[in-house]
Amino acid sequence: MPAPIMRLNESCCGGAPSSEPISETSSVSTIRVDDASASQKARSPSLDRLLSNFIKRTTPAQAALRFAAVAAALARRLKLRTGEIACEISGSDSGQLAIGIPGLSANLRCFDVIFDALDGAHHRKLAFDPRGRGRSSDSGPGTYGWPSHARDVIEMADQLGSETFDVIGWSMGVWIAMVVAQMAPQRVRRVVLIDAAGLPEESVKVPVYAGLDRLATVFPSRGRRPRGRTSSTA
Repeated sequence: MPAPIMRLNESCCGGAPSSEPISETSSVSTIRVDDASASQKARSPSLDRLLSNFIKRTTPAQAALRFAAVAAALARRLKLRTGEIACEISGSDSGQLAIGIPGLSANLRCFDVIFDALDGAHHRKLAFDPRGRGRSSDSGPGTYGWPSHARDVIEMADQLGSETFDVIGWSMGVWIAMVVAQMAPQRVRRVVLIDAAGLPEESVKVPVYAGLDRLATVFPSRGRRPRGRTSSTA
């Protein structure tokens, strides 16, 4: 019987290890992809192959194949109850649905490499821009948070007619993926957790939070300069 989803351990969260299950009723399988400091002995051969796809050198031929795979993905806009979500769907329509959940400031492009390595003959792959990111709708102040993103993921699976599905969470997407499994434990088949971050140590809070504050900054786009004029600034 698959193990319940467990809280991430000290290597990911910076806190004390815990074996407390997030959901006592969850029966989904969990895969955690730790950082380079994780014990090699804890990795299965399949995870080693997955990690090798991230670090191996990409040849021009491989880059061309990856570009072709991205170009073949079907771009769609799913109309959810809270707005429209921009997404790309690839792989087999009859395959097991795998949903890639991006990090805090990322978009659907961050799953190009992972989905390129995932067999399209056996999987239907959904990459998306979370609400308020990329080409997806802004649902307005006070409507975000992990539960809201998790409900979006479940609603997208509903619209695609998938009774069960897998979720792959990257960075903040890890926490959203675990909330999805908490909300729909009978539907989530597997959870893959990649590169999560937890509460920082006191000594690094100032620069970490300063970096997060920059996410609220709006940078206006540069307009075209009138012809015949030059500028000495970059």
